[in-house]
Amino acid sequence: MTFILGRKPQKNECSVSDILNVIEQATTNPMTRHVNEFLRAVMSNRYTTIMTVLNRLGYNAYVHPHNTEELIQRCGLLNHRPQRGTPEYYALNNYDYLHTIIMKDVPETIRETCLILLNCLHYLAREEGQPMFMW
Repeated sequence: MTFILGRKPQKNECSVSDILNVIEQATTNPMTRHVNEFLRAVMSNRYTTIMTVLNRLGYNAYVHPHNTEELIQRCGLLNHRPQRGTPEYYALNNYDYLHTIIMKDVPETIRETCLILLNCLHYLAREEGQPMFMW
């Protein structure tokens, strides 16, 4: 989202499945309804660039946002945020550790989806120089 918007997204802008609407809102003046066409083109180009890479990693923008919501509902959320610098924090942001957990513990029916999402998160984190999960 940061790459596409060129800034840190606000909490109400954090839905990847809604990114095209976010781009539209971010480039339209709410008072005058004037559209900044240049900014919209820049953001749309960034979106297309990142989606091209994610598609090569197996991501499908029509399927995976829904799958992600299902996974969260099925598996739940963490009971607490890991503290920065703890072994748990590093483990939950470690690609190899998470890959091993997926291969070992995730049911085969959803394993491929989990691996695709993990690969996409890993790619995006590396591109932005950030951890895979921001707590």
